Amino acid sequence: MLAVHTKPLDKSEPIIMASFLLPYTVERDKATGQFKILKCFHNPTMLYGTLENMVRKKQYNFKWVGLITTIERLTEQERTTLNKQFAEMGAYPVFFTAEELTPYLDFYENIMRPLFHNFSDLYDMKNHYLSNWKDYVHLNQRVAQKILEVRREVGAKTIWIHNCHLL
Repeated sequence: MLAVHTKPLDKSEPIIMASFLLPYTVERDKATGQFKILKCFHNPTMLYGTLENMVRKKQYNFKWVGLITTIERLTEQERTTLNKQFAEMGAYPVFFTAEELTPYLDFYENIMRPLFHNFSDLYDMKNHYLSNWKDYVHLNQRVAQKILEVRREVGAKTIWIHNCHLL
């Protein structure tokens, strides 16, 4: 059930911030072979910097859910390690391979984005893109599952879905 807030958010309660991409990226340290988590505010939204500032000032307790960017194929052990490291930072990644992500992005860029940004001349109903609908739904379902897991773990009452990627 969707709710519209009519009163200020309780600053002491965690708020789940779900966005397509986490404001972090992962890269392998060449010297150690281990992964490093880096802040990454070049993702396509101005929201990250503002919310980071609010967290730094202890105004809100955001718990991030979203995809991470890495070109590496991760083993299950690496995912487990990264999940623990991200959780310490209040972030909860959803992992996808490039092969899983490509049809999702094809559908989003060619169907959803033009519709939601009123670029009807760019809207492309070609069967090729429509065939990616299941991939689009699958990714969103996996993100939704992660949101519910995090909600149970941190006891959040508020979930903020940001970006039209996650519908």
